Amino acid sequence: MPAESQIIGGHKANLHNPNTSSEAKEHSKDVLREDFNVVVDGNKTKDLDHVAAGLKGAMHNDNIPEQSQFTSAEKLGHLQK
Repeated sequence: MPAESQIIGGHKANLHNPNTSSEAKEHSKDVLREDFNVVVDGNKTKDLDHVAAGLKGAMHNDNIPEQSQFTSAEKLGHLQK
């Protein structure tokens, strides 16, 4: 059985392969999102757990403006829905 990182890598490669069908790419996006909590944003893939951690850090960082902290909290709320 392939490792989780190999499965993720295969689906990411499929998304960038010009020879695969749009149906195959949609399937890869679905698998990444549902099984591995990874979202495809344009040409980039993002681990949603890492995104959430960054937003939580920004919310508690006293070195950034209060408005930015509030915006981070809003984005985190939308991400968790």
